[in-house]
Amino acid sequence: MGSFVKSPTENHLNIDIDKVSQTARFLIISLPDNQLSKLSPFVIQKGLHGIGGSPKSVERSRSGDLLIETTSAVQTKSFLLAKKFLDYQISVTVHKALNSCRDVVSDKELMMASESEIIKGLFNQGIIAARRINIRRGNDIIPTKHVILTFSSSMLPSSITAGYIRSPVKPYIPNTLRCFNCQRSDTRRLLAEANLHVQIAELPVIQQMVARQILTVSFANKTIHPILKNVLNGRLKRKSRKLKSS
Repeated sequence: MGSFVKSPTENHLNIDIDKVSQTARFLIISLPDNQLSKLSPFVIQKGLHGIGGSPKSVERSRSGDLLIETTSAVQTKSFLLAKKFLDYQISVTVHKALNSCRDVVSDKELMMASESEIIKGLFNQGIIAARRINIRRGNDIIPTKHVILTFSSSMLPSSITAGYIRSPVKPYIPNTLRCFNCQRSDTRRLLAEANLHVQIAELPVIQQMVARQILTVSFANKTIHPILKNVLNGRLKRKSRKLKSS
C-alpha cells in the first residue's frame, strides 16, 4: 500500500489509488524519525487540514503515528496522494484491518460453488476472501452452507447477489470473541426453560438482552450470566407462586 504514495504520477498507481479510495477510510500517517510525537495537536490539525480538510476522527497510536478516519473517497485520495505534511515528508498507508469486515452468508445454493468461484463471482461487490465453515463428524469433514466473506470495506452490506440469488448477510463473530458461558448447554437450557414458563411480555428487556448476549457477548461481559440466571430464576419462582395461589 505504501507504493501508492511513493510514485503517484504513474498512471497504473493512480488507478489503484482511485479504486482503494472508494472503500478505504482508515489511514495511518507517519513522519520520518517519529516527528509526529514532537508536534502539538494544534500543529497536527493544521497539517491535516492543509492536505485534505479535517478528518472524521484522529487518534495517536503508541508508535506516535496518526490513525485517521476520512469522511469520503475524495478525502482518502487526497491523503494517499500527499507528499508533504507541513515541512516534513509524509508516509500514508491504508490500515490493514480496519478497512475490511467479515460476515456470514448461509444459502444452500452456494454449496455448489467453490470458495474461489464465490470470490470471483462476488469480486465486483467487494468480496476479497471467502472461507466455507466445515464441521467434523468422527473422521469426516463435512462442508456446510455457511460461508465467511471478507469485504474490502468497513461497511457491512445487508445482502449480496450471487448469480440470480439474493442472500442476506450477518456479522461474523469468531468463537474466541464469544463468552464461554454462552457455549455451555447450561445457559441455553436455562433460556429454554424460561421461555416455556415465562411469557415474553413479562420479560421484554431481559429477553432481548439474553438473546443479544447469547450471540455477541464478549469475554469482558461474561459476568452478566449469573445475574441473568438469578433474575430468570426469580421470575420463575414468582410465576410458580402465582399459579399455586390461584
